[in-house]
Amino acid sequence: MSDERKAARRDLVAAAVHHKSIVILLCAVMMVSGIISLVFIPKDEFPELDLPFGVVVGIYPGASELEVEQQLTRPLETFLWTFKEIDKARTSTISRNGMSIALVFLKGTGDNTEFWSKLKERLPLLRTQLPSGVLGVVANEDFGDVSAMLITIESEQKTFREMTEYMDRLCDRLRTIPSLANIYQLGNQKEQIGIYLDRNRLPAYGLNTPMVYSKLSGSMGTMVTGNLDDGKLSRNLHILPTLNTEQELMQTIIYN
Repeated sequence: MSDERKAARRDLVAAAVHHKSIVILLCAVMMVSGIISLVFIPKDEFPELDLPFGVVVGIYPGASELEVEQQLTRPLETFLWTFKEIDKARTSTISRNGMSIALVFLKGTGDNTEFWSKLKERLPLLRTQLPSGVLGVVANEDFGDVSAMLITIESEQKTFREMTEYMDRLCDRLRTIPSLANIYQLGNQKEQIGIYLDRNRLPAYGLNTPMVYSKLSGSMGTMVTGNLDDGKLSRNLHILPTLNTEQELMQTIIYN
């Protein structure tokens, strides 16, 4: 460091020590300004973020990576390039076994709601051009939501059905909160009843597998049986499913 710089630094330090009241006043002014800014600065606990990107996912079960690339990813790219709002230089696609993922970036940074609505409206048209094995193509641009609260439910006495019913009632009450946006239920265990048939014993009762399946499938769904019209109002008539528990299933008469 040169002698001139050393001298200038000594003069500055000496001036601060000599005029310490001015230094204290400047520090006080900056502290008060910081407190005022902290109190009056605009704040939003849950700001709305309009991010200029999204994801388009296509599901093609059983297809290899090469088949997904040729039959799903390429038509998806051709479809996406028809939108002038898409930034083609940044947008990319990924092909995996049974799945195609497109990371879509947009040119603008403003409100992109209109674009995503237009994209979702045209996705069914793309679906008609894809192989029949493709289950669907969906777009997701909602990355701005933040998780405010995580609620977990566990019990050593209650069944999964009882806990699911309790969770549904809790969600219904939470939805009455005006500031609440979305509620997602994760980790739910769906109830199912497994039926195993002894095919060696079925012929002794004059039964076969299709007969058992036909009987059970007709008893486990809600069916429309007609309507009731009194001239003023037409009401549909339904038969509710009769098999809801293991005990009801065990008492079902397959053939008489």
